[in-house]
Amino acid sequence: MSKLAVILIVLIGVSAVVLASIDSQAVSGEPVTVSANTTLAYERQIQFYKNKIQENPRDAMAHNLLGMAYQGLQRPDDAIREYKQSTNLAPDYAEAWNNLGSAYHVKKNLKQAVKHYRKAIELKPELASAHRNLGTALLARRKVNDGIDAYRRAYELNPTIFVETGSSCAVKEMDKGMQYFCFAKISAASGRIDTALDFLEKAHDA
Repeated sequence: MSKLAVILIVLIGVSAVVLASIDSQAVSGEPVTVSANTTLAYERQIQFYKNKIQENPRDAMAHNLLGMAYQGLQRPDDAIREYKQSTNLAPDYAEAWNNLGSAYHVKKNLKQAVKHYRKAIELKPELASAHRNLGTALLARRKVNDGIDAYRRAYELNPTIFVETGSSCAVKEMDKGMQYFCFAKISAASGRIDTALDFLEKAHDA
């Protein structure tokens, strides 16, 4: 049997497992512990950007950065308020739309998360983090093929997107096994069968 046939059989089998267990890969609803030093840093950022906004209430970037600080403190509702203000002031601010999606993602409102990730991509198609976040949300909604496509695009735009340290507003990543499976599908679709097999082995061992 050819390597291509083997990988197709394995990928089909793994897809069934993923569809049955994808909910466990969604963003966790459990509170995340923030260290005292980190908390102090975010609180200082919040005060700084509040002062900036007091000086200029129409500063869209300051509202976005204030939202990121709130999200760093696990305060997604406050973050959403600031991201919305940012996008109202600057409707073409793709990064703020992406961050708004990530805040909804943290709240497990995947429908709104996907909507805002897509808006960010519409405004800035080269924004790799929006494609990555969209892929994670789509996979959590069991839209496996669409999620893989979004991951593929993120990887094309930035080959290190899945190993970089996320910002404070980045959504929780898939576990390593799921990431390797996604890379296997991306590699297989690109005709890189040996690479795909290697990723499948890593997914199995993860």
